[in-house]
Amino acid sequence: MCLDSIDILIHELAQFCTGSPKAGTSAPSTKKKQSGRRGSNRREVHSVMVRANVIFDYETEGLSQDVTAEKYNINRSLISKWVKDKKKIHDAAADKHKKLLCKIRPGTKYNTLYRELFRKFKEARSKGRSVDFNWLWCKARFFYREIIANQSATVRKSVITSFLKRYNVRMRARQRNRKAPKAQFEADLKKWHATTREKLVRTGWHETYDEKWGSYKPSQRLNVDQSPLPFAVSTHKTYEHIDSGVKQHDHKVWVSQPGSGLDKRQCTLQVCVRPEGNQL
Repeated sequence: MCLDSIDILIHELAQFCTGSPKAGTSAPSTKKKQSGRRGSNRREVHSVMVRANVIFDYETEGLSQDVTAEKYNINRSLISKWVKDKKKIHDAAADKHKKLLCKIRPGTKYNTLYRELFRKFKEARSKGRSVDFNWLWCKARFFYREIIANQSATVRKSVITSFLKRYNVRMRARQRNRKAPKAQFEADLKKWHATTREKLVRTGWHETYDEKWGSYKPSQRLNVDQSPLPFAVSTHKTYEHIDSGVKQHDHKVWVSQPGSGLDKRQCTLQVCVRPEGNQL
């Protein structure tokens, strides 16, 4: 076929696709034709890594094509096709694996810093000290300046974030002591209302006795409240390292707290008010 005939065919095909028929011809049918090859809508695209794994299992483990095809849920004819292109598939899989390693391979710039920081972190936690992000950041700057012998060097926050991910260090809360159920105090409260409170309100008669308020009017009732101002402020949250293989809910978090009795050594603000009348 000459070049002129090919150009004519291309031109006619373009007119047909754009819906502009030649003069004297009928318009093309509006019926939508199926595009692509047969079965294209059901065909799956298998990655190069999957193809390499199929070839490896088929040749190394000695499995038949039927067993391998059933294992990977593919057509057995694909196995023969992939085996013929084995070298090309292996080269492509190796390149993809190399690129993946370059992405996920951690840097080595701060390895010495991370080791020293983790050692100091474990030492602080073994003594029950609370560790937060700022503590890690300050210690990291101190160690990094010593490592590179530069007292003006700084450490970015992203370095601490990478340290937390690498050593699986997470923020945890100290376990609280289980409180007694409220039903346990029900008997004592009923007893107090039935005895002490009723005696204060209704028992005894004198000149100043009030029918509504009893022996003590609101102006004679003083309400006292105390607010502690502790000298030692403890914390209940800290960063903690969880060893591999240990479930999070099984890991106990320990934070050093003030010694026994130290929590009572505090300044106390006491407020005394009455419902009515002049305040003290």
